[in-house]
Amino acid sequence: MDKEGGFVNRPRRYESTKKVTALTGRVFSNTESCDEELAYDDLATSYKDLYVRSAEICKMLGEQKKINSKLLTERSNHLTKISELNDEVTLLNSQLEQVKKQVEMMTDDSTILDDMTKGQGKRKAKGI
Repeated sequence: MDKEGGFVNRPRRYESTKKVTALTGRVFSNTESCDEELAYDDLATSYKDLYVRSAEICKMLGEQKKINSKLLTERSNHLTKISELNDEVTLLNSQLEQVKKQVEMMTDDSTILDDMTKGQGKRKAKGI
């Protein structure tokens, strides 16, 4: 900008360089090339064979998907049953612990009762 607020036209200089890279090379192969062209009949036969094989593979894949689906359903059912059985085992273990405590308390009570009855037998009965 100049002093009056206008633009000054100055030539702009752009320097650019162009680089060109050329890639050259040779490819060597150890395999022998086949210069013979395949006949249409050979190609058609090959295509039919591949199509049949592809159909067989698709059929096997469909059967495998059905089997996988069945196995996943069985797995889910088995995991559900395992969970139910684990819950039942937990409940039974809890009940067993309660029964053990009751038996222990009854054993302690019978010991106390036995001690009390033995003590009464040693005392002499007094008449009225």
